[in-house]
Amino acid sequence: MNYKRILALTLVIIMIFATNVYAFNDLPESPEATKIKELQKRGIIEGYVNGELFKGENKLTNAEGVQLIVKGTELSLAAFLFIKAPLASDSFNNVPEDAWYTDSFIIAAVNGVELPRDIDPDAEMTREEFAHHLLSAMLIKGDYPFTKKLYVIEDDADINPDYKHSIQLLLNAQITQLDKDNNFLPKQAITRMEAGVMLYDAIAFMKAHPYQMPDPNLPVDEPVAEDPVTMSSTNVNEDIQKVTLSWGEQPNAGYQLMITRIEFQADQKAVIFYKLQYPEEGKMYAQVITTPEAVTYIPTGYTVTIQQD
Repeated sequence: MNYKRILALTLVIIMIFATNVYAFNDLPESPEATKIKELQKRGIIEGYVNGELFKGENKLTNAEGVQLIVKGTELSLAAFLFIKAPLASDSFNNVPEDAWYTDSFIIAAVNGVELPRDIDPDAEMTREEFAHHLLSAMLIKGDYPFTKKLYVIEDDADINPDYKHSIQLLLNAQITQLDKDNNFLPKQAITRMEAGVMLYDAIAFMKAHPYQMPDPNLPVDEPVAEDPVTMSSTNVNEDIQKVTLSWGEQPNAGYQLMITRIEFQADQKAVIFYKLQYPEEGKMYAQVITTPEAVTYIPTGYTVTIQQD
């Protein structure tokens, strides 16, 4: 077999495998299918049977939903300082330490995505849960401009009160929609297709409104009276304590609290330095009461104090 024939055969094999990797075989031609295929190309969404089937009608599990949201919004642990690696058991009762979805749950929890401690990874995720967790992750990544139209939702009484604001913001951003009867169907399990389309639209919205760190040289009207930063700690185990800094309730998502460094001193003392970030002048923020928090881990036995950097 000559060189040219080997090269041609190699190219054919590459093309065959590339086609299999980048195409679900069970998706009809539609705008929704195009979005799903794009998420697959980006490595955000995966399929069944060696990746050949998407099975969009299947109900999304909590494990799949959390992984989708973490991947799609690009949450990570890069901005956190750890004395020890975080465990799933630090935040959840039912998430094992070695499952395929464990890392996504840990990343979500450390970043502050509002997941219940007793969440069942194998249970179906509802439409309202996916919407709320998705918005929670979006607001962690940045502050985005939302219009303030109040949508009339016919089944509003069925929505968890804690999730109503999230759904309204997603409706305003055209990330989700109501059905023809103006129902959201909050308690209905969300399908893989519905979740994928919603995630795609959320990513598009985030890219259309990129978050920019405020210019430190710009004047910002800081509040005359502000809530002091407080500290609380809980023992994770006999060796590690979890330390949480909180800035109290703030009027919008433009207020952020960040740990900048930790200084370990003699006599088992540790000083956590933090920085406060105020809303950027002239920028719109989600008008929702937030409690900025930052978390780190310190060895048990250290006396911890906090100081603004």
